[in-house]
Amino acid sequence: MDWLTAVAQWLHVFFGIFWFGGTLYATFVVLPAMSRLPPMNARAMSLQLSVQIARVIPFVALATIVLGFVRGTALGPISGAADLTSPYGIWWLVGFVVATALFLWGWYVITPAVERMNGDEEAWAESTDRPSARLAALIARVRLVATIELVGFAVILVSMVAMHAVSEG
Repeated sequence: MDWLTAVAQWLHVFFGIFWFGGTLYATFVVLPAMSRLPPMNARAMSLQLSVQIARVIPFVALATIVLGFVRGTALGPISGAADLTSPYGIWWLVGFVVATALFLWGWYVITPAVERMNGDEEAWAESTDRPSARLAALIARVRLVATIELVGFAVILVSMVAMHAVSEG
C-alpha cells in the first residue's frame, strides 16, 4: 500500500469513526441527558449543539463518503462498472449507497426534526419542570430518526467487514 492510499484509508476511517461516534454519542448520551434537564436548560443546550453539529457533521460525513469513493475507485480495485459485480464491488456499492443515504437522511430528516423540536416555542413554554407531552413527542421523534440512522451505520460496518473479507480471500 503506497503512502497516498494509506493516508486516504486512514482519513476515511477517521472521519467515519467521527461521524458514527457522533451519532452514537448524541443518541445514547446527549439526548438522555437533555431529557433530564429542566426544559429551558435543555433547549439552550439543544440550540447550541445544533449550531455546532451543523458546522461539523456535514463536512465529516462528506469527507467520509468522498474518501470512501476515492479509496474504492482511484486508489482501489474498482476501475469500471463491471467491477461493481464482483463480491468486493457489491459490498463497496452497498456501503457507498447507504453512506450517501445516511448523509441525505441527516440533511432532510434529522436536521428538520431537530429544528422542529427547537423551534416549537409553545412546546417549550408549556414545559416547566419536565417536558410536556408535546415536547416529549418532539424529543422522541429526534431520538427515533437518530436511531434509524444507526441501523444504516450497522449496514455500513457489515459492508466494510465483508469488503475486507472478500479482498483477503
